[in-house]
Amino acid sequence: MNDLDRFHLVGDVIDRLPQLGSRAAYAKQAIRDNCLSTRKYIAKYGEDMSEITDWQWGKGKRNEAEDHDGGSNI
Repeated sequence: MNDLDRFHLVGDVIDRLPQLGSRAAYAKQAIRDNCLSTRKYIAKYGEDMSEITDWQWGKGKRNEAEDHDGGSNI
């Protein structure tokens, strides 16, 4: 892994925005946890998780706000 994925980029942004302070700590930890669990899965099974391999543009998870206001995940 070359650390240029979206998770590492978000972590770098958090590090460079001191005004976020502790508010971003939970997000950054969640990102780290996600990266670790992904690496463990790949080491065990030799392939990406199905949420990665089966991902399609525009088919992301929707939230209730989008359901009510006609928003899009694109």
